[in-house]
Amino acid sequence: MIYVYMVFGMLLLKDAHKEDLCVNMFQCVTSYVDITIRGDGVREIMNEVGEDLRYPYNPWDALGGGGDVVDTGVFFFRFVWDVSFQIFFSYILVAIITGIVIDAFSALKAQKDSEVADLKAHCFICNIGAFKVDQHGIGFDKHILLEHNPKWYLSFLIYLKKKDFLLLSGQERYVYDKVWPKNNTKRDISWLPREKTFTLRSDDSDHQEVQVLSSL
Repeated sequence: MIYVYMVFGMLLLKDAHKEDLCVNMFQCVTSYVDITIRGDGVREIMNEVGEDLRYPYNPWDALGGGGDVVDTGVFFFRFVWDVSFQIFFSYILVAIITGIVIDAFSALKAQKDSEVADLKAHCFICNIGAFKVDQHGIGFDKHILLEHNPKWYLSFLIYLKKKDFLLLSGQERYVYDKVWPKNNTKRDISWLPREKTFTLRSDDSDHQEVQVLSSL
């Protein structure tokens, strides 16, 4: 888009450009990209009003009828060309790009905050809510630390991956086949204790507690 504007400027308003800014196409492209976007539009590379150009006194002069008033091309074309560049590039496109960037970062931040809030409200391993564990279990913090510590599960998977497959036990081989299935089939997480934990009381009428692990 900048290149298209530059071509029209070179063809119709070449004499209106400042000296040594648009001698050839390469220099003109460099000037437009470097100066117009970071500055105040094409007016940064054009001769100022009062040097070779004066504001017209009437529409006839603005359209080029008054040769003694406009010396560097049709004033009306330059006016529309300059203002349209300013509005389209400096205001609309920059605002759109800035808005897209801000919205993208806002969405990433919202997603991150949602993930953090979910980790604080639910166990990463069993997905049981913190309130339920606090009310009917050993407490959410203790549950995360002693029962379903994600680091333990990660260490276990690393252990399985590095261990010789022939030396795996039956349970280890079962988990290994679930996590790294043959024939590139979909991974299965059914081996994880989803919605289950040893220290969570049952929800039946008598509310009997399940025996807590002796190690706790």
